[in-house]
Amino acid sequence: MEILRKSVFLTLMAFAASVAFADAKNVCIPFSTLGPDKYLDGTDVKQGEWYALCWSDTGSDLKINADFTPYTGSEIVLSAPLAKVKDGNAYCPTTIFQIDSNDVKTSGTYSFCLLDTRGADGLPYSGTGKPTIINGFLVVDNPAIEASSGLSLSSTGNATESANYAETEVPAGVGDPKIDSFTIMDDEAYFEVSNLSGALRYNVISGSELGNLNSLVNPFTGVDGKAEFRISATDAKFFKIVRQPLTEKAE
Repeated sequence: MEILRKSVFLTLMAFAASVAFADAKNVCIPFSTLGPDKYLDGTDVKQGEWYALCWSDTGSDLKINADFTPYTGSEIVLSAPLAKVKDGNAYCPTTIFQIDSNDVKTSGTYSFCLLDTRGADGLPYSGTGKPTIINGFLVVDNPAIEASSGLSLSSTGNATESANYAETEVPAGVGDPKIDSFTIMDDEAYFEVSNLSGALRYNVISGSELGNLNSLVNPFTGVDGKAEFRISATDAKFFKIVRQPLTEKAE
């Protein structure tokens, strides 16, 4: 069992122990999923994927920026790489989310989310600090927790439903990719693209007809600025750079 605080989480042997050492006014909410938890592309969640306790203001839907920066009216309160894979089942083990009494909201709603932090290698974010890329998020099947209720609702053992997946928001200041150059060599087309964001995965859709472009499983991410893309020259008659759809496998 794990306990998540505002800036640090500790693994404890029992919930009773976590309560004994906590500020009596702090709010502790247990959370877990039954599994198998899946990404929107249908694949099982990877070991070490991130889950989060989020908050959104009254009357607004929860929104998360792809680079983990705050979105107006929404907040990722606590997050950690909690996903476990045991006997083929991907899930979030029982975790205690503890909110400092000084940080508890008095309005709005709280919700639990599975984050999709996979990069071009198909693996969840494992670097230092918070994820630098969030492709999408899944609000776990659970009634919204009203902040005014005192957060007394236990949220242990929930199921995940892919219908609740949402794509993250493009960070402020990030524009559309721009194709700067294009060259055909042998059987491949090479083109340089600028105005890329390291918080987003990109892909190429191309085809022989403008109205029939097919997505290529060639995700790319992790570069701010400019990068080179390659595709088959036979697919280069019409193409454009797009954000990698959540339904496309990242592997």
